[in-house]
Amino acid sequence: MGRVLVVDDDHSTVEAMAMLLGQDGHQVQGFTSGKEAVAALRGGHTSDVVITDFEMPVVDGAAVTRAARESS
Repeated sequence: MGRVLVVDDDHSTVEAMAMLLGQDGHQVQGFTSGKEAVAALRGGHTSDVVITDFEMPVVDGAAVTRAARESS
């Protein structure tokens, strides 16, 4: 299956998404900080799909999406 990056500042949302997607066979990398997700993407983390909350403090979902596009 695919590699999914899940980013949300709510920890329980990340855990729930990771559990559900993992049950379908996806490899899930979850982050509760847009800043950490962007650092991972710029550090070489790859994913097939990005699911992100757009309203997060410090680094928002738009910045995560831009970093994902730049790293692909």
